[in-house]
Amino acid sequence: MRSVSWPDHLAALRRRLAAHPLVRWIGVLALAATAATSVADRQQAATDARAAWATSRPVLVAVADIPAGGELTAASTELRSLPPAAVPPSALAERPVGGVATRAIVAGEVVLAGAVSLTRGPTALLPPGSTGVAVPLPIGWRPNPGDEVSVYGLGEVGVGIGGDTDEAGARAAGMLTERATIVVVGDDGVLMAVPDLDAGPVAEAAARGSAVLLLRRPAAG
Repeated sequence: MRSVSWPDHLAALRRRLAAHPLVRWIGVLALAATAATSVADRQQAATDARAAWATSRPVLVAVADIPAGGELTAASTELRSLPPAAVPPSALAERPVGGVATRAIVAGEVVLAGAVSLTRGPTALLPPGSTGVAVPLPIGWRPNPGDEVSVYGLGEVGVGIGGDTDEAGARAAGMLTERATIVVVGDDGVLMAVPDLDAGPVAEAAARGSAVLLLRRPAAG
């Protein structure tokens, strides 16, 4: 009599189980349960999405362009009801009395907490983590508030006692800060918001007259 190997036994067992009605029904029920769970999950996701758009909350929206340093007034802002899904986390729900824009806000934009300050004067225009540094302007160039610039420091030759060259006092040329923002434009200079860590070198170069402003192209989008 021919001996039957284990693979043959397993193959025969699988054929018998596959042909058994109970096994087929177990498979059908398992597939039905999986399908039902998937449908329920999709229905719950749809319900959550409808709920997020069905309700609304008050949000402060600019109805006119507000320049950096401009006051938020009843004529430039209004409260609108928007779905929570369309509201940024830091959106204001009311107009702060005496609030001024720390940056330019365009009409139709939801007003965020970080774009408003209750402080008056140039200090209100300085973002957190920045220091105001005044830099003279070259003749013939007048930037606009909100322009982004880089500050490059020109190299200098150190001069010692008697007019001799002092290598220890020499300063190499190089970028002092990659990104600063013009916040106030005067007749012969500007006030820039410079990152705190870069404010010292930029102020020193400005005092020596060796700071050069490089206008940055606005980021796309």
